[in-house]
Amino acid sequence: MSKHSLFKGMNSIPLLLSILQADTLTTVLTSSLLAGLISAVVSAFVSIRLKNKEYRNDYYKQIINKRLKVYGYLEKQLVYLRSHMMDDKDQQMYLKIFGKGEEEFIKSTRHQLLALDSSFWLTRDTHTLLADLNKLLTELRIRYDISDEEELRKAGKEYNYALSTLRIELEIALRKDMHELYDVDKFFRARSRHPYHYRSSASAIYEAAAQGNPTQDPYSGFSNTTFFLPTKDR
Repeated sequence: MSKHSLFKGMNSIPLLLSILQADTLTTVLTSSLLAGLISAVVSAFVSIRLKNKEYRNDYYKQIINKRLKVYGYLEKQLVYLRSHMMDDKDQQMYLKIFGKGEEEFIKSTRHQLLALDSSFWLTRDTHTLLADLNKLLTELRIRYDISDEEELRKAGKEYNYALSTLRIELEIALRKDMHELYDVDKFFRARSRHPYHYRSSASAIYEAAAQGNPTQDPYSGFSNTTFFLPTKDR
């Protein structure tokens, strides 16, 4: 090999090193840009998921708060359906709300109307029970002159069993709904699956009585009570 060729080869080494360094730098820069892009995409994806989850949680909180408000009305109404009085003359029981006059009676039954106004947020079964309660209260106001205190007490005696039975069923439904209140998805699935189908005991008893078939109370606390359809002739 000539000196000229050897010298030329030695001059090529720095050039090769320069090319290799440039390739390495390009690779590093490309890898850095790619890693940065991947990191940005992942970060954006995680951020979107977190925001969606936060939005969903906030939405669920609003739904639960709306439902709690309606159940609060229902709970207050049930309080008024727990306290009883006894007429010393005939020893018959009736709710206290029937013994304080028309104004107090209307005031003591207003919470069921407030609950009905927002009954969409109740479960189907609880809504049906509440509608039965409204039906009974409306029925007795048609049959009896509640402006007359004696008539109001008479209505209370006749409807005592039906209202007490319905109150028990509503309390059971309320406890069940409170246990599952957090499950918003289940609530919406149940609301959209089928129309109202639940039939309360009070409703069934009331219809049987209307057909002349008095029914024995299924609850032990009222085992000796027979319910008849309220009439103003009795």
